[in-house]
Amino acid sequence: MPSLNIFSCIFKGIILLHLFYLFKQTFFFLASIIYQSMPKLDSKNKFDYWDQIYQETTISPRLNIWRAYMQELYLELVTKWINNFEQSPCLKTDLFEEAITEHNLLSFFPNGSVGLDCSLSITKAAYKRLKQTQKEVFIINADLRNIPLENKSIKHIFSGSSLDHFQHKHELDASLKELARILSLDGTLVLTLDNPHNPVIWLRNKLPFKLLNKLGLVPYYVGATLTRQELCKSLENLDLEIKEITAISHVPRVLAIFLVSLLEKLGVKSLDTELRRIFLYFEKLNSLPTRYFTGYYLAIKVIKPRSN
Repeated sequence: MPSLNIFSCIFKGIILLHLFYLFKQTFFFLASIIYQSMPKLDSKNKFDYWDQIYQETTISPRLNIWRAYMQELYLELVTKWINNFEQSPCLKTDLFEEAITEHNLLSFFPNGSVGLDCSLSITKAAYKRLKQTQKEVFIINADLRNIPLENKSIKHIFSGSSLDHFQHKHELDASLKELARILSLDGTLVLTLDNPHNPVIWLRNKLPFKLLNKLGLVPYYVGATLTRQELCKSLENLDLEIKEITAISHVPRVLAIFLVSLLEKLGVKSLDTELRRIFLYFEKLNSLPTRYFTGYYLAIKVIKPRSN
């Protein structure tokens, strides 16, 4: 009878909802157990953690094609958004790439630029590599939450996915406050953060780091980030004026890095240029309304008005 069929469907629906609820509760219970064993980067061992990551990276696949792609992407961003970039010294907020690869940004920055990193091992390695290029830059070993520079002392700042490795948003906000403090009047801050509007990033941030790290999907700790609205609000609260915001790096990251790593292990170098060109071709997605769903990073340009 029709009434029995309706009752049966409702009953099955209730059972499925209960099963889903039990699965969800079990998943988050297990995730919370794994979370408790995560490295606590707020501890005094925070800087030692990044020293360890540097040592591990030096014996891992070099990922030259990927790093060259990111270098070109960031160079295009800073040359487009920072006026007279070639003549204006700039602060770069971490030195990981400068420590491990020739495909880094600071070697392209004007003389007199500054690089900063919390890891002593990374700082030393970056200094050694940049010295070989005859580049006249200043290297600082310091915490982004407490930058040892004077107020309004830096004309331009580039922060490429440096602030999204803290566990808590208040630490990220503290770093933004420091960057705003040292930025000079009419100065430019170009900042990128992990894009939580991208479903892949959203899911990654919901899953426990230790699990993703064990699976080889996340090589080092990634932490809190901000949505577009949160980022704009935080910067406006610091009396900074937003000029541009977009999403960048649209190539599927996990697949791209897997392919690059595989080619390196096989010793195939003939495809380097072509593969990098394909990666950059994905940036055409930036012109579509869906760019915030496909881009892996939010990118924003702000200035400090003279009214400050």
